[in-house]
Amino acid sequence: MPLVPHSKAAAIAFFQSHIAAWSADPAAIGLSAQQVIDITTATGASQSSLLAMQEAYNTARSATATNDTDIEAMRAVGASLISTIRAYAKTTGDPSVYTKADIPAPKAPTPAGAPDAPTNVSGTINNRGAIELSWEGTLAFHTFFEVYRMFAGQTEWTLLASIGKKAFEDTTIPPSTTSAVQYFVQAKRTDLRSEPSDPVTIRMGVVGINTNAPAANNTESSGGDNLNIAA
Repeated sequence: MPLVPHSKAAAIAFFQSHIAAWSADPAAIGLSAQQVIDITTATGASQSSLLAMQEAYNTARSATATNDTDIEAMRAVGASLISTIRAYAKTTGDPSVYTKADIPAPKAPTPAGAPDAPTNVSGTINNRGAIELSWEGTLAFHTFFEVYRMFAGQTEWTLLASIGKKAFEDTTIPPSTTSAVQYFVQAKRTDLRSEPSDPVTIRMGVVGINTNAPAANNTESSGGDNLNIAA
């Protein structure tokens, strides 16, 4: 472990505490009077510069805090001015306002494009005999979903509903239905449509029996079918 401490303040204190003993009789400890004067001068200079450094540090901290406050105030005032300029340009309908103010005009929103096709469409028969459908998809940018149905023996799909959620209950199944029913879901955003989802097939039960038990009716995916949509 070094005799002289590493920290600045402790090193200064070390030499300050030894100068008195060293200056009492320098020759007795192998030093010259000039050497004692040198360490005394160096210690005093170090003490003065350390105090100056600490004062500068404290001043800098205070100045930094003041500057942070000033910058925050400047940003708030500037943001208010920019908002006022943009509002004025919008109200007057004059795009040259942005040029005169040397700020960029707002960019036109990028069209969202067609939504992705719904996925993981599934269905079950509930205890009321209705078919509950659910699927995955996005509702972003005002997307909604169209649900289509086709009974066995039919050749065209019928639009059942346009809804803004990812579930649908089909309560219009005739009680006498015993054949399979197919559904697919298509996402729509303004006039843009996604690809249709893979169709899902719901088995309605045995001929002559109005099946209400979901557990007895399986959902089957029949992806790859050609979808002819009825108007």
